[in-house]
Amino acid sequence: MKKITVVFLFALCPLIPVSARFAYGLILAVAMCWYLVAGILVRELVKRLDIGATGPTIELVSLALSATAFYLALSAYSPVNSVSLGLYIFITAFSYLILLGIDTFSPDDAVAVPLLQVVPVLLFFSALREILGFGTISLPVPDGLRLIEILPGFSGYGLGFWGTTGGALILLSFLAWTIKYLHRRIATFRRNL
Repeated sequence: MKKITVVFLFALCPLIPVSARFAYGLILAVAMCWYLVAGILVRELVKRLDIGATGPTIELVSLALSATAFYLALSAYSPVNSVSLGLYIFITAFSYLILLGIDTFSPDDAVAVPLLQVVPVLLFFSALREILGFGTISLPVPDGLRLIEILPGFSGYGLGFWGTTGGALILLSFLAWTIKYLHRRIATFRRNL
């Protein structure tokens, strides 16, 4: 359990600067899902072709190609968001590698893949951070971001700290503690049954 939590948090760390807006978190969640689908397809293709020792290299190159394809698709849809997230699209591919361990991934254990846990956490974390930091929720649109005001008069609340990187680290540590606490409570409950 300790190793999974550490890997889980290490994979989320590069995404902290970007997750200040829900729209960015949404784009990165779609990117991770795209990497998962592309990775499964390439893995199956490599298995069927029986390439041997070059299989992992082909998988890594295909991950880079799928990250580039996602970046180009994002650039076509929303040039503003692609400029904002340019580097982070590729950092997300690195996080994907950490989460999956592409050399050991098998489509048969897709239920146990930590990536399937990261996507909802990333979306929840981005939404929470934007609401607490800016009082809005954002959606990606071709012109950039569409902001929807959730908390009217938010500037008077004085909670803008939660939108900063320091606030994100505190929120992430609280979220990690909550996840670990819930896992322990569930394990204790199951043992007592």
